[in-house]
Amino acid sequence: MKNKKILFMTIFFSMIIVQFTLSYSYGYVGENRDRDLEMNQEIENQSKDIIIIGDDANYPPYSFLDKNGNPAGFNIDLAREALGVMGLKAEFKLSDWNVVRKNLENGKIHMISGMVYSEEREKIYNFTTRHTITNGEIFTRRGKEIKDIKELKGLTVVVQEGGIVHEYLADQNLHIEFVKVATIGEALKLVSMGTYDYGAVLKVPGNYIINEHKLENLQGNGIDVAKNNYTMAVQKNNEDLLFTLNDGLKILKDTGKYEEIYDKWLGVYEEKRLLDEIKEYSWLIGLIILVLIVLIMGIFILRRIVEARTKELTIVNKSLRENEIQLNEYNEEMAAAYEQLIASEEALRDQYDEIERYTEKLEKLKQKYQIAIKGTDSVVWEYNLEDRTIYLSEEVKNTYGIDINEEEHVDEILDEFFNKEEKEKLKDEFKAYEEGHMEEIHLEVKLKGICNNVKWILIRGKGVFGETKNLKVISGIILDITKLKEKEKCIEHLAYHDVLTNLPNRLKFMGKLNRQINESRPGAIMLLDIDNFKEINDILGHVYGDEVLKKVAKELIKIQDEKLFISRFGGDEFLILIEGEDDVTEIENYAKEILDVLKKRIIIGENQIHISCSIGITLYPFDSNDVNQIIINADVAMYRVKNLGKSNYMFFNSEMANRVKEKIKIEQMLRKAIEEDGFKVLYQPQVCVLTGEIVGYEALLRMKEYTLSPAVFIPAAEETSMIMDIGRIVAEKVIKQIGVWKKKGLNIKPIAINFSAKQLNDLGYIDFLQDILEKEHVETKYIDIEITESVFLEKKDETIEFLNRLKALGIGISLDDFGTGYSSLSYLTFLPVDKIKLDKSLNDKFLELKNISVMDSIISLAHSLNLKVVAEGIEDMEQYKRLKVGKCDYIQGYVFSKPLEVNKVEEIHNHNFLNMP
Repeated sequence: MKNKKILFMTIFFSMIIVQFTLSYSYGYVGENRDRDLEMNQEIENQSKDIIIIGDDANYPPYSFLDKNGNPAGFNIDLAREALGVMGLKAEFKLSDWNVVRKNLENGKIHMISGMVYSEEREKIYNFTTRHTITNGEIFTRRGKEIKDIKELKGLTVVVQEGGIVHEYLADQNLHIEFVKVATIGEALKLVSMGTYDYGAVLKVPGNYIINEHKLENLQGNGIDVAKNNYTMAVQKNNEDLLFTLNDGLKILKDTGKYEEIYDKWLGVYEEKRLLDEIKEYSWLIGLIILVLIVLIMGIFILRRIVEARTKELTIVNKSLRENEIQLNEYNEEMAAAYEQLIASEEALRDQYDEIERYTEKLEKLKQKYQIAIKGTDSVVWEYNLEDRTIYLSEEVKNTYGIDINEEEHVDEILDEFFNKEEKEKLKDEFKAYEEGHMEEIHLEVKLKGICNNVKWILIRGKGVFGETKNLKVISGIILDITKLKEKEKCIEHLAYHDVLTNLPNRLKFMGKLNRQINESRPGAIMLLDIDNFKEINDILGHVYGDEVLKKVAKELIKIQDEKLFISRFGGDEFLILIEGEDDVTEIENYAKEILDVLKKRIIIGENQIHISCSIGITLYPFDSNDVNQIIINADVAMYRVKNLGKSNYMFFNSEMANRVKEKIKIEQMLRKAIEEDGFKVLYQPQVCVLTGEIVGYEALLRMKEYTLSPAVFIPAAEETSMIMDIGRIVAEKVIKQIGVWKKKGLNIKPIAINFSAKQLNDLGYIDFLQDILEKEHVETKYIDIEITESVFLEKKDETIEFLNRLKALGIGISLDDFGTGYSSLSYLTFLPVDKIKLDKSLNDKFLELKNISVMDSIISLAHSLNLKVVAEGIEDMEQYKRLKVGKCDYIQGYVFSKPLEVNKVEEIHNHNFLNMP
């Protein structure tokens, strides 16, 4: 109980109030029982049995069916007892909550044994007085917390349909998407299984269900939702039954029967009453009263003793005060003499302490100085400007092996340890400092070779000025920076050279090219890329690939001359600068020599491989004077070689630049279309050869704002990751359109969606398809995926697995452009396809009279493999008739219909093309 802390402060008043309350309560029962019995008699005259239906939850511990099939629970017991003390019997039934409420409103039942009060509900029902408080709770899986109902804004929440929690949340304007179920148990199980994240139901039955069904992964979040009075409800205007129930509840509370029912079912969920606490701790209260009596008696006895002792102490205290006065006078005299001695001693001690502190500081400074000098291998120097002598500390011998006197003339030191160039640098530095042009001396110089070792030193120093502010002495330190200079040299090499091949890197190359252009010297740039290097890495490993790059670098260095500057650009690319050369023939000779060198067999370890390369060449300043543009030009030319078959070289020209610009322009159009819903889908009918009826459609993508052909923008999209975004856009538009047609009542026919080989990199494509199909309530049988042979060029096993997953979902698969490859027939023996689509080029070639047998054989072969055949690009009736004779299944082409907009599709959806004029 929360009020335990103040229980004992109010114990006596509480006992009086409890006694008065009990007397009053039982008096009330006696005075009002006659009136209650009269009213009950009137209700009995109406009906001996009152039908009562359960509460908001119809779930333990409020209302439920026990193991014998009888209604039980807190509400059942409470209603039975409340009516029983008033002389009435009741029949109890449990049903769905919404049905219960309607039955009460229609007068089919007399009351509901448990309902949470709300102002809206009071317009429909009459409520008894509140007999307890209840509230809802937000339940989540453990690890997912919520601190306020406002966090539910825009989310999906499972609720008991028509329950108070549902009504309360619906009024909060949080735009919650409700999943309505019949019972609290259903709601919590949906959250426990992970179907939904949030369940909003009544707290008490919610906790009971969690414990009973061991839903250990669920938790409440301590949020009181729709906290309100818990009451019984009767039909509007049934005042007699309402008064009877109120009086019955009053009697149950006054007699303690209510607490028994409450503790039996709900006692673990609410605090105990103050009267119960007092009864529970009555033994402690008696003990406290007994202790207080003993304490009062003890205090009385102690008071008498204290009074006697106080008189005795007063007499002793008076005597002590007289003695204290005498002692104080004597102490004052002694204190004056002592203060004089203390003052003299303190003065002497201050002087001694000052000397000690100064000595200690000097010793610490000396130690720090020694540590600094030895720790840094420093040499201390001091230069006297008056006699031009220099002092060097003894560390000069240990650090540099130089044995000199403590003081020597500066010119002798300079001549002995520095060459002419370094000596002049030192003199200029000291002169500039003496003239005030520098704040300190800071110079790196090189010592003469000592024992064939090169030593670099750093000389630092500042002046010491006299009283007249004239510079007399310059002092400082000398540091050995030989290792630092070596590291700088190593870092500089690393900064401008490739770690793997030790060739100059891109930074070094760009610097050299800049200088060539600034000096207006003509030349050429070659960008060399090893062909199929990715396969080398994938098959033999990256370590082997690195060895190949080092081998290529060595071969290139072998042909290097005074005109060639060879560098590694990055990856498997090398940049070669041909300096001062504008003769195209000479440049071609270099390119041919490189191609020949790299065509030789390369042996690395136990493996022997043959490699080739593609070379892009650009001339400067002819093609460009801009360094970055020059590199781009070479790159464009190199990729042109790649596209034309590799293992060759090509010079850059303006046509290549225009092609690149056009490609960039198309990519910009595609990005804009992706971001701004710039695509639309046309549908071309597929017609049954025998009946002339439409059996399905192929979805064909177009751009809304641009007239670009798919043959132009689809390859551009396939070169980037945009084809994956476009693939999802097409699938989503098609599935949504099928959903629209379903709502319009059209007879749905399958629609084929083209699938690019690049979309195999979209690992979430199948999950995306499932989500859209479920969201739009579209069956998988209405979707076909059209693939081409190119999807099997790489990752064959993964592709087969991908297609089998589609088949398992019920999605059809068609092999498009059949007849354009070299191994289509072999594919048919293992691919999980349902249809083949004969390419237009195949139809145009073999539908001539003399070749019709070839087409018949292809169709017959497909049928023998249980495959349907679709002929694409059919444009005249003669082709149609020949395909009909050959028993082709379906026709797609302009002979029947071009690709159509959505509204046109709806117009011809049920047409028969063979019966049309």
